[in-house]
Amino acid sequence: MIVIIDEGIDKDHPRLKNCRITGATIIEEGTGIRVEYDEFSDSSGHGTAVAAIIHKIVPETDIYSIKMFSPTGRITENLLSEALLFCNRLSNISVVNISMGVAKTRASTKLYDACLQVYQSGITIVAASHNFVALQCYPAAFPFVYAVGCGLVKSKLQYHYADSAERKILAKGGSQRIAWKDQTYKISAGTSFATAHFSGILEKIATSTENRNYNIDDLIKSNSTPDIEEFLYIQKKSELIASQNEVLQPDALNKLGQELFVSDSALRSSKLAVFPASEKEIKTVTELSDSMSANLVLAIDYPRNFADLLKRKQNPNKDLPVIARELKDNELHLFDTIAIGYFMDMPVESNIIFGTKLIEECLKKNKNILLFDNDVYHLVNRIIQSKCPSYTGRIRISTVDKPVIKKIKQFSHLPDINVPVLAVIGTSSRQGKFTTQIRVREIIQNKGYKVSLISTEPQGVLFDAAFTFPYGYNSNIVLPLTEWHRELETIFRGVQHFNKPNIILTGIQGGVLPRKAVKQSLKAGSILSSMHYLTSVAPDAVFCSVNPTDSVEHIQQTIETVYNFCKSPCLLCMMTPLTREFEENGGISLKKYRLLGYEEMKDRMDNLSSELGIPVINVMDTQSEMTIISAIEDFFS
Repeated sequence: MIVIIDEGIDKDHPRLKNCRITGATIIEEGTGIRVEYDEFSDSSGHGTAVAAIIHKIVPETDIYSIKMFSPTGRITENLLSEALLFCNRLSNISVVNISMGVAKTRASTKLYDACLQVYQSGITIVAASHNFVALQCYPAAFPFVYAVGCGLVKSKLQYHYADSAERKILAKGGSQRIAWKDQTYKISAGTSFATAHFSGILEKIATSTENRNYNIDDLIKSNSTPDIEEFLYIQKKSELIASQNEVLQPDALNKLGQELFVSDSALRSSKLAVFPASEKEIKTVTELSDSMSANLVLAIDYPRNFADLLKRKQNPNKDLPVIARELKDNELHLFDTIAIGYFMDMPVESNIIFGTKLIEECLKKNKNILLFDNDVYHLVNRIIQSKCPSYTGRIRISTVDKPVIKKIKQFSHLPDINVPVLAVIGTSSRQGKFTTQIRVREIIQNKGYKVSLISTEPQGVLFDAAFTFPYGYNSNIVLPLTEWHRELETIFRGVQHFNKPNIILTGIQGGVLPRKAVKQSLKAGSILSSMHYLTSVAPDAVFCSVNPTDSVEHIQQTIETVYNFCKSPCLLCMMTPLTREFEENGGISLKKYRLLGYEEMKDRMDNLSSELGIPVINVMDTQSEMTIISAIEDFFS
């Protein structure tokens, strides 16, 4: 049986003589839905045309009409979704024909889920593409739906399977005499009628005796007629980009989505070593090791880094050994994965040689390697090719390069974001914005909410980040800033879809206000990057990290800039206890950092709270947890 979702069918039309048609009407009433059985009279004529085409191709097939009706006369996404969900009440359905669509760039979650339910029940969905090929249309654009356009065919039983990311079909949609309501006829054309032709052809192929045990996708490909061109209604000047993506079946697409948008499960059970321990990104890993699911067992530092010798002795993680020499065999056995930072950036030859030898030893032992830097990644690959060709470990780099972008584009069909998005911004760098994100996530999760982290720090991958978009220092983002919006929107929708969080948490790198006049740059890592990231993400609200030395004016300007561009209000300010000071030494002004004492910190926070009119808190203080939860719950409820 073929189901036609439309605006009804005129079952008494001469073209439908001897056609077995039953059906129902789905009626949208306010916020509710009512079903009226055995009533499906045609409101427009469109459904009758579709049914007549299908009946002519497969006269022996039963048709079930699901008529959609709204008092406003407008077919909504909600109504189409309810019609699809109604299919699950029926039995013996082979094909659902939808000769219409929602012409918009994003579909609702409900429409996506309804289509997916029908597909997962083993029913083939055939839907009309937009008549103007440059425009998107749903549900045709969903990856598990066959999207039908108009092809220049010689016979009504011909179609062409176009190898595109849309699973595009070209069938007879040119000018033709079609049945219409009130037992009339008219001349018309369009993808609606191409869709009807393909539904009939598909039913004819699938029900033939020799094809009973074949996979439907294989049948469609094997019966395709080659060299059929698409009929274009209007040749627009807008750029048409042909997708070069491989067509993925839903199971493969789901697997790819899990790999892209869900935190790396292999890292959660790893025994981790890090190098170099004195580097900023690696320090974050060691300082927040309790918040990682990986087991941090060893920190390795440069052998020549005298400035950090004292810091190594004062390492706050007493249980973590910090080694600044070649590893012994027993130490190499402690870990199975090593995270390597930007060690080639320190211009000390002996340190670079040390890091290179460490990598070589790890490759020989088949250690898994996690990288943040492209230069180090290329070094690792050169060592593998020249000295370790039998290496069997796993190499992962935090990057958004062209292959990753190609994969992301496979998910542009996912529904819009409908969960809260919270971002951590800041007035400058070195404020612990990443630490704040990890701490806020911990507080929210302890309250029973599910949080997905999208990190802009490369080390985010070690903290169960659902996705890492490392646009800061030595950025691994190949996208120009002008293209961030589209891909980041898809990334956030992918994280929402595959993780089902209650809230998505993210944060920027650096500040949003230039300290001095800067030359505009469209590359990741420029002063413009953070604002491009925020405007692309469009968070619902923000937390702002501030320094003890920040002026009220600078904090206000930061908050107001973000609000003006993103309409994201600031709920709280988070102060880091680290203050920057200068001292004179032999006529030279030296910069140094000092941790504020409790009373000094409290006085500064109280003064800023009063002047800003926003609570200013220490995110690491357990007394601040309820303030954070209340701010989030009050705003998002």
